[in-house]
Amino acid sequence: MPTCKNTLLTIVCFLTLQFTDNVFGTVYYVSKSGNDAFSYFAAQNKTSPKQTIAAGIRCLSAGDTLYIREGIYNEAINEYRTKLPSGNSWQTAVTIAGYPGEKVIIQPNASESEVLRLMGSSGGTRYVIFDNLILDGANVTSNIVKITYTGNNPNNTAHHIRIQSCELKQAKTNGIFVDSESNHNEFISLKIHDNGTTDFDHGMYICGSNNLIEKCDIYRNAGWGIHIYTEHKPESANYNIVRRNNIHENARAENRGFGIIVSSGTGNSVYNNLIWGNNGGIQIDYHAVNTIIYNNTIWSNNRSKTHENGIKTGAGSTNARIVNNISWNHIAGNISNAGINTYLSNNLTDKSPLFVNSSKSDFRLQEKSPAINTGKNLAPLVTDDYNGIRRPQGSTYDIGAFEYKTYK
Repeated sequence: MPTCKNTLLTIVCFLTLQFTDNVFGTVYYVSKSGNDAFSYFAAQNKTSPKQTIAAGIRCLSAGDTLYIREGIYNEAINEYRTKLPSGNSWQTAVTIAGYPGEKVIIQPNASESEVLRLMGSSGGTRYVIFDNLILDGANVTSNIVKITYTGNNPNNTAHHIRIQSCELKQAKTNGIFVDSESNHNEFISLKIHDNGTTDFDHGMYICGSNNLIEKCDIYRNAGWGIHIYTEHKPESANYNIVRRNNIHENARAENRGFGIIVSSGTGNSVYNNLIWGNNGGIQIDYHAVNTIIYNNTIWSNNRSKTHENGIKTGAGSTNARIVNNISWNHIAGNISNAGINTYLSNNLTDKSPLFVNSSKSDFRLQEKSPAINTGKNLAPLVTDDYNGIRRPQGSTYDIGAFEYKTYK
């Protein structure tokens, strides 16, 4: 005969399971071997998944996850045709992900403009996460990802979109394009490469505000690695954060292409990045105000015939702060400043920083590097290095993206 204690335990376990389902939502599945005729309920089981991503998306609501099983999917995720549901917060986000440990390639056919087009509708699409996917633009006519709006209503825009642990490649134009109305997006641990055909095509083209670009590997794109600029809405492109990225060998069109350009907006921050092998390092110009450039390692950006500087501020830059950066081995010069009221301090531009092995892209510091213990304390914005090691390790901050003791 069950005791009161056992009965109470059963009730508690049941309520806990019910609460867990409500918090974390429902998991649905898509597989190449599935069938779109299966019900929503059936698609919660790995053995009876939907067949297309579009059908899987139609199952979702706030807090749910769609797992896509291994294979090549010749369809786009395009809100012109399939509206994405929104989450209510990052804790109740909608997640669309490749199944853990499996290779999922989304490669639309030639009738599509983008692999992933998010545009919102009434109230906007928000709190959606894309994870563990290969987004292949070999056949599309434009970008890999476009985050934009519907019509002329700024309330009908996609925002609070997170793309993480994905590979984006082979677009005709940009890897990622974020419109001026789309803000608060996050791009984390991405590989963005081999996109574009001209120097107007970039790894990332950011026109919105309050976006985060972190831990990305951005390389072999035709133009700039990261381009922060908008010409359509002067008050946009503000307070974006670019940190702990490896940006290299862009300017593949062999004309123009800095690793990073900040050319409009106010309060954009660029710190703890590695920037090498592009046409130039970091450029600040046109309408950029209060730009922060801290603790970057910028090396040998001499890719094309029209060489540029490691760090360059143009006449359109106002109140830039450039501190604790290494800029070295640039044919056109390690630093050039034509900006208004630029603050330059504790940058290493006149002697070798003594990297461990720059020919193998190892930009950590040797024991006798002049960059060690010669930087400024830049807390609270910069408190760690490229690898997440706490700053400072010595008497004060090191210059560049690495603290010396990251590898001792």
